[in-house]
Amino acid sequence: MVFMLFKDLIKVYKVYFVHVGEVLERFEGLRAQEARRGLKMYTNFVKLTELIQAKANKLVYQFNFPIQLPDFYQADPGLLETLTVVVEAQDGDREKAHQAAKKVRGQF
Repeated sequence: MVFMLFKDLIKVYKVYFVHVGEVLERFEGLRAQEARRGLKMYTNFVKLTELIQAKANKLVYQFNFPIQLPDFYQADPGLLETLTVVVEAQDGDREKAHQAAKKVRGQF
């Protein structure tokens, strides 16, 4: 039973991964409200990836599941801040966007 649930979780994760990728590809052309939703979805995806990866490794080890784990997404640390700058610029908060942009540029 646990193995079947685990397999389903991995399948759902793969679908979520593809969906987030599609949103990120279209991010520049999104309206402000859609961009905010996309940013929230990306943030949640990164957190979920970290959680699933940690739990998946433990489950495979504890139960000796015969499953190949997917290549989990490795979050780019600057991407979240860059997406935040885009959303804030679209919202019209120029000062906040400018401060975030300076922070992002300082990291590179």
